[in-house]
Amino acid sequence: MATKPTITTKTTIKPTTVKKPKPKLKPKTKTVTAKPKATPAPTKMTTAATTPDPTLEISDQLHLANQPLPQIALESLPLQFDNWTLDQKSILLDRQLHCVLSSNKLKLEDGAGGTPFYLQITDQGVVAVTKSNIDLKYPDTGLQIDTNSRIQVDRTISETAVVFEKNSSTLINQFRLGKLATVTLGFWPSWPMTQSYQAQIDLKSFPKAYQALLACNQL
Repeated sequence: MATKPTITTKTTIKPTTVKKPKPKLKPKTKTVTAKPKATPAPTKMTTAATTPDPTLEISDQLHLANQPLPQIALESLPLQFDNWTLDQKSILLDRQLHCVLSSNKLKLEDGAGGTPFYLQITDQGVVAVTKSNIDLKYPDTGLQIDTNSRIQVDRTISETAVVFEKNSSTLINQFRLGKLATVTLGFWPSWPMTQSYQAQIDLKSFPKAYQALLACNQL
């Protein structure tokens, strides 16, 4: 019996290529730097301060700064300090209620028989009040304390009243240290211009009266 030949079949095995897994890409992380919150600038606090008056000696500045304030109550007003009276009333400057220090009324010549005259001291300035029409064209118009320079009127606030407000702090300090206030005013109608007239106010009791005014302003 014949033997069948053995057929050998070559099987080619293709090498298996193992695909390497692609490395997982890390998600890109966007680094965000947190901006610090803006810190608001601190609010500047405005504090009331006493500005030294360059026209005064250092000893006078210290003397004025060290004056104690008296204890007063609104119910006790008006208060009398010799020729000065402290009260609370409406003033011509703003028609509002203020603590007011007023000098006693004097008679000031006005060329027509005379007019009542007095000074009012408030936290708004110094006011000279009359009942006659004031004419500011007279060159010597103003307010002078002792031998200090005359301080000019700033403006009229009615036909019969004028105010000193720009240099009021200097004027008040001179009041507190002085002996005599001299007010010079001219009046109209007077044509041609004739002369100005003066009134003088004693300041002996003013320092004490002014301290009471400062205390009243704090009520």
